[in-house]
Amino acid sequence: MCFNANISISTFLLGIVAIIIGIINNTLSISFSVFYFSVIAMQLAEFFIWIFINNKKINYYLSLVANIIIYLQLFLFVIVLYHYNKNISYIIVIIIILFILKRLLFNKTYKFETVIGSNKSLVWKFLLLSQIEFIIYFILSIFVIYIVYNNENENKYFKFLLGIFMILFIITFLFTYLKYYNVNTFGSIFCNYINIFSFIIIIVSIYKNYSISYYNK
Repeated sequence: MCFNANISISTFLLGIVAIIIGIINNTLSISFSVFYFSVIAMQLAEFFIWIFINNKKINYYLSLVANIIIYLQLFLFVIVLYHYNKNISYIIVIIIILFILKRLLFNKTYKFETVIGSNKSLVWKFLLLSQIEFIIYFILSIFVIYIVYNNENENKYFKFLLGIFMILFIITFLFTYLKYYNVNTFGSIFCNYINIFSFIIIIVSIYKNYSISYYNK
């Protein structure tokens, strides 16, 4: 659980190591690596939010940055999708833009602030989604991940990681949604998913490097 600044920064650093190892061993594509960096960047934002949790002014700006990172994640993953299916990527971009406009213009609860929830994790007040929005987000995410996975035929290790990414996303999403939706700490708790996936990237990358070295002897 991301219950403090130390866990947040550790999650971020582990993700950085995983990305570097994944790129060096060609188990991650560049576009996916950039997307994944935006995912772990949220943990860096949370690290500073934990430090300045009681400073309203700094909390406001850090929450604003965190909100921008989340929206950036959506567009960066569409860039990953673009390589595999351009037409669907255009449709997803339109949906994302409409979603952002709807939240910015019509969501009265939209607030750039992060507080500590009842379960001692962070509540992102800038991302309080309705249950319908959660369901739509989940369906679209799985749909996009599956398209990328189904069309990746050049790098079997990257395809394997995409499969793991999709399975972990489904399990973690359902678990955190069912357990933490009512206390509004769904997004922050997702760091568990990041840690697990980062470790898997490192393990798969090391295995690939070992396999290549072994067969080249």
